[in-house]
Amino acid sequence: MTVVNVVVTCTKDKRYPVSEECQLRNVPGGTVRERMQEWHTRTNRHWRTHVPVKDLYAGDHWANVRSFESSYFDIDIWVCSAGFGLVRFDDEIAPYAATFSKSHPDSLSIVCSGARSLDGLDRNLIPCDARLQAATGGARRSLNTRLAHKILRESRQPPTASSLSKRYRKLLNEQPPLARYDRQPLSDDEVKKFILQQLKIEPSLRHTPLLRMFRENDNACEQKRFASLYTEVLESLNG
Repeated sequence: MTVVNVVVTCTKDKRYPVSEECQLRNVPGGTVRERMQEWHTRTNRHWRTHVPVKDLYAGDHWANVRSFESSYFDIDIWVCSAGFGLVRFDDEIAPYAATFSKSHPDSLSIVCSGARSLDGLDRNLIPCDARLQAATGGARRSLNTRLAHKILRESRQPPTASSLSKRYRKLLNEQPPLARYDRQPLSDDEVKKFILQQLKIEPSLRHTPLLRMFRENDNACEQKRFASLYTEVLESLNG
């Protein structure tokens, strides 16, 4: 059966605890070569904690990756790991903390909803932007993997950039315009005050429904920033 290779990015969210030794910020300074050698030494020392790549990452983005499937071709998943480079889905690596076509050009399809152009790769870039969230559902931060899942699920043969471009340009044009919100941005202290007030009322509230409530009050805050501030408030409450 034909194999389609899918390359996805890693995510900073992990399902396993990360040793301080395997956190890139703790690797001492020096030349790039020296830091890389030290990094490899540290991660290799933790071979007993190695876990499969497919089980390491957490979050909505990675839940979509684990659901990639097709009845018409095999799928090999590769991960661009900030800590280990290009690794296979079934490889085993240590939990870490680090942030960052052969036959024909048409065999490479790039799904990147935040890019309008990629130097030298424009012909491989599938037309997509935030408007396609209406077609896939879910959070915007996982839109790329939701689109990849949709492509793999619906393709009856290995997808090509030319066929996908035609289909997704049409789908994109059929989507409603993005909703525009007149929301008021608040400072970190104001956001944390809101979170604290709501947690005092309902201590079990998670950051996602809290953010929804926050925005329903015509307040603006990016999801990642809100999640970080939510964690800060929880840590202060728990001492």
